[in-house]
Amino acid sequence: MPSSKNDNSLGKAQNLGTLGSSLVVGGKIGQKDKVDFLKFSVSGSSSFSATLTGLKGNVDLAIRDKNGNILAQSRRPGRKSESVAGTLGTGIFYVQVKARTSFPSSRYRLSLSAILKPGGGTDNGGNDGGGGNGNTDTGGGGGNTRLKEIPIPSGAGGLQVTADCS
Repeated sequence: MPSSKNDNSLGKAQNLGTLGSSLVVGGKIGQKDKVDFLKFSVSGSSSFSATLTGLKGNVDLAIRDKNGNILAQSRRPGRKSESVAGTLGTGIFYVQVKARTSFPSSRYRLSLSAILKPGGGTDNGGNDGGGGNGNTDTGGGGGNTRLKEIPIPSGAGGLQVTADCS
């Protein structure tokens, strides 16, 4: 699914639907299209991961809740791959891919994975917490959202997001 100039806000995010396991999407970002938003949902407590690879410029990755609050982000310098992983409760979330510096354009590969945890089912717990910048643990019982940055070695090619909810 290619990105477009029409996906530059939460309200116009490309809808990826409910993540059931792994999904890989490609996009293009750069001087004329500096941000892409992709919308997805998870149907229960899930192990989640997102990886952004194939970068030709300084691009950041963020996971936002349905209100736009940043739950986790990866802001590595230069062309390094970006990655976040953790647990998401039931709900709607957004991936933000954002160019930090000006460069003509770069294709990217975004790998997403959300694997339902055993007994995860539908969980109406609080997954809307967290403003802030970086790792967030919303606390408070079921539906916790816990994401952390995972370093990707320099020179790692491609983008892959994998989630293990077991």
